[in-house]
Parts: sequence; C-alpha cells; structure tokens
Amino acid sequence: MSATATPQEPPLNWFFSAGGRHSLLTREQEAQLDGDKWAAVENTWSVLCEYPGGRALLLAVAAQCGRAFPSIESIESRDKYFLLRREFEAYFPDGDRAGQMAALPAALASADTAWQQLRQNMALPASLVIGMAQFLLRQQGVTTRCAVADAIQAWSGNWPQVSLANLPLDDIADALTPNVLQFNAAREALTLHNLRLVYTIAARYRELGTPITDLVQEGTLGLIRAAEKFDHRQGNRFSTYAYNWITQAVRRFLCERGNLISYPGQVQDQVNRVHRERLALIERIGREPSTQQLAQAAHLSPARVNHLQQLGNITLSLDEPLGEDEGSRGDFLADEQAEPTARGTELQSLKQCLVREIDTLAEDERTVMMNRWGLLPGRPLSRAELAQNMSISREWVRQLEISAMDKLRRKPMVREAFRDHCQDPDTGDPPGMGL
Repeated sequence: MSATATPQEPPLNWFFSAGGRHSLLTREQEAQLDGDKWAAVENTWSVLCEYPGGRALLLAVAAQCGRAFPSIESIESRDKYFLLRREFEAYFPDGDRAGQMAALPAALASADTAWQQLRQNMALPASLVIGMAQFLLRQQGVTTRCAVADAIQAWSGNWPQVSLANLPLDDIADALTPNVLQFNAAREALTLHNLRLVYTIAARYRELGTPITDLVQEGTLGLIRAAEKFDHRQGNRFSTYAYNWITQAVRRFLCERGNLISYPGQVQDQVNRVHRERLALIERIGREPSTQQLAQAAHLSPARVNHLQQLGNITLSLDEPLGEDEGSRGDFLADEQAEPTARGTELQSLKQCLVREIDTLAEDERTVMMNRWGLLPGRPLSRAELAQNMSISREWVRQLEISAMDKLRRKPMVREAFRDHCQDPDTGDPPGMGL
C-alpha cells in the first residue's frame, strides 16, 4: 500500500455480517466454556506448585512482591508497567492481599497441599496464572503471545534473587501447554460468540467522530478482559457481565482521545459528573449553584469541585469576546484556506521535494515518515499510534524513523533543498539544526 493511501472505513453492517458467523451461546454452552476455562486455571496453578520450575518462579514473584513496587523507569514500556500494576499491585506490601502472597513460600514448603486453598484466598486472576505459565513456556523456547507474560518478562530483568536461565524447568512445558491451550480456546470462543455486542455498543458512540474501527478495537479489548474474569458460577449471563466492560473500555478511549487535554478516566468521569450536577441544579433552582451546593450534589468536597471546574475550563471558546471592540479569539486565527503567502509557497515546494525523496524509501520507512512528520492530511501520529496501526513495536518504529532520516540526510536533493529553504532570513546562514 502506498504511504499516501488512506484505508476506507468499513460500513457498520459489515461488522454485524462478520459477527453473524458466530451464533449466540446458550446458558449451558457458556457454562461449559467457562468451566473449561477455570479448570485450565486450576490445573495450571497445580502444575506451577508441584513442579520445581513453577515453584522457583512463584518464590521469585513472592520475593519481589515483598519489596516496593517497581518504578515506571525500570520497565521498558508504559503499557507493560500498567499491566503489572493491574495484575500484581494487590500483592505488594500496601495491597489488600499482601498477607496471602507473603504466606505463599511457607505453603509451598509444607508437606501437604496448603497451596491449593491459598490460591482461593489469594484470588489470583486467571490472566495472571496463565501469564506466569506462558512466561515459563518462553524460557523453554515455546513461542507464545501473552501481554501478561510480556510484562513479567520486562519485570524479571530486575530480579536479583533468581537467574531465569537456571530455572529447573525439566518437563513442565508438557504439563502446562494443554492447560494454556484450553484456557485460550475457551476465552476465544466466549469472545467470538459475543462480538456482536461490541458492534452494538460501538455503534452508539459512532456519531462522536471517532472511527468505528477504533471503537470496535477498544470494545473488543474490554470483551476479552470480561472473558478472562467472568465466572458463570455467580449466576450471570456472559453478555450481561461483559456489557459494562465493553462500555467502560469504549468510554475510556473516548475520554483519552476525544479531548484537547487528556485526563485519567476517573478524573474525566468526575469532571463530567460535576458538569451534569451543575446543569441539574441550575434547572431546579433557577440560578448558578454555590460551590457548597454543587459539592453536596456531586458527593465531593468543595475543594475538589473547585479543582474539577478549573480542569473543565482550561479549553476556551473561539467565540469568546476579547473586549468591546476587539472581536473574538477566532478573529485572530489564520485562515488555512486563504491563498498562501510566499513563505507558504516555499514550504509547499519543500514538502513536495521531501515527498518525492521519501517515495524512494522502503515501504515501512515511507509509512513512518509520512505519518510521523505530518506529510499526510490530518495530524501527525505518535510512535505509539504508528506501532498500533502497523502491528509492530514502538522501538521498531523508532528504528525505522532513524534509518529513514539517515538515508534522507545522504540524498543530494534533500541537502540542496535544505540549504535553499532553511536559511536564516537575516544572515543567510543555515540554522544550527542542519541535516
């Protein structure tokens, strides 16, 4: 695909047609799949506790959980850091289940099977148990795709107590593999047979201007998380349980991407709550409510309400007047549709030159340069966004960018264009940031 091509967004009915290939599950089918999933988790935990390699890993994890939580600088990516927090934070000294994790070494050392009951008390997430299993499989050269295993792999580089190369893995892979496959199969089946719920929820937010493909992707991640945590023994249907997970994932994505300034999801929810309560109070009492009234209605402290209102007012209206005869803020913005100035014409010429030279690069390098540096319509994309779109790592995006820049520096046409277009208008000298 050319670097300048823009993929066309599929229509909504295409998603529903694709989802229709998987029929809805009955209650009995859901119970069977979920039972297989939890059986795989229990069997995996037993293998980890019974085999020397599994015990060594659990002891290493317990030792690390007795320390302070790792800093974000010590983990290679933010995504992996926050995934570690999601899975392990409750088992660190300040967590709710720190005592159970501290009791794990004694349970593993006992002659009986105390570790079986301990897992129930620890309430280890299914994703964490399977993630540790896949981490061990990787130590024996088995290729697996697991975000939790990726996070543990990044964390394990900071473990001083254990050398992963010397873990006694013996034949643990033969015992772990069937259970991991069973868990993944059950989770995938629960996900595929409920994709239509994702499409339905995503369609409700389509009018906000976000591409439907992005909404479906985020909703599917919420569905997968629901499939990992669902327990049919609680008496709920999976679609009922998954609805909130999907909606939360989509709304969090919209909060993070839809605003000029992004706040954490819980902060944005509080800003929205204060705004809703303010409008409701104005309608009920007929005037602007006081901070105390608004705090009582929103169940927040007055200081917190003041802070949230300031966050909500950071963005300014372009129609706001600046003075009696000065017009509005929008009157002072440049018209991008107006005829370009001489400097604008020069920059357009430089852009055309760069695009011609970039077209000579490899396809991946072209894609990175065109999207990363704003040479396509729309805003420039970050490395994280490019990595997601291209299904590669952010580090690989960075390497492609460095490689492309190095090639462009060596092209005579680019160097000549730089000298022609990037001279200081007063001195005629090129600026210090030359190619």
